[in-house]
Amino acid sequence: MGVVANDRKSKKRCQILEAATELFMQKGLENTSMDEVAVRAGVSKQTVYSHFGSKNDLFVHCIEARCVSAQMTEESFDMDADPGQVILQFARRFLEMILSPEVRHVYCSCIRCVDSHPELSQLYYDAGPKRMMALVSGYLERLSEAGVLAVPNPVFAGQQLLLMLHTVDKMRGELGLGMKMDEEQREAYVEQTVTMFLKGYRP
Repeated sequence: MGVVANDRKSKKRCQILEAATELFMQKGLENTSMDEVAVRAGVSKQTVYSHFGSKNDLFVHCIEARCVSAQMTEESFDMDADPGQVILQFARRFLEMILSPEVRHVYCSCIRCVDSHPELSQLYYDAGPKRMMALVSGYLERLSEAGVLAVPNPVFAGQQLLLMLHTVDKMRGELGLGMKMDEEQREAYVEQTVTMFLKGYRP
């Protein structure tokens, strides 16, 4: 009975996260209410609050859930695997994630509200970019300590890799101009970026 209850609880949590993500995409965090999230998720408002203490808390969990679904976790950086392949796989998933409509819409929503609701930008930064930089920098530091790479400043190196992967398509998407690169071009861009990055930090 306990397992069933836990499964039901997990299912409702997923429903809430999916509903909230859709609404944050469509309306932005500032224009989305917990009542709307409850209706979209098909649960009571009380149920929403039993899982997430506040709208800000829900927003952070939506971002974290998106990172997990894109396999942006500590487990993705396997020290026993070839670092070139690990970084290449990460780079592919990272680019796909930041070019996705949901990430783009939420990011643009934070930019729109930077003057009226600066705390939203901080929440987004802490749950997304800051967390991502910590994961990458931590992996690069471990590789450097193992002598696989020579990375004098893993924090800078992590930032360099992530920012090189942004591509002009990210900027075009945020400006509503549409993407220019097709799948083959994106793959070539990612491979060349990772090759250049690793070349700069080979011992």
